[in-house]
Amino acid sequence: MAEKLELELQVTVVGLDDTTGQTLHGQQLYEAPALRFGMRLADGLTVGADGSLTFDASMFHDVVPDAGP
Repeated sequence: MAEKLELELQVTVVGLDDTTGQTLHGQQLYEAPALRFGMRLADGLTVGADGSLTFDASMFHDVVPDAGP
């Protein structure tokens, strides 16, 4: 389906480096063949027994089927 579309998705992220206080910018352009319809990004956050959050960066690009609303 995506191959028939003239579609691009541009993602821009802005954040703050806690150590230096500098603003960080990231930008990525995704063209139609790279888009995965019916999928979503995998949840890389886990909650520990003490309520602390841990981010698993190895899952950053992983996608899973979207279960819907």
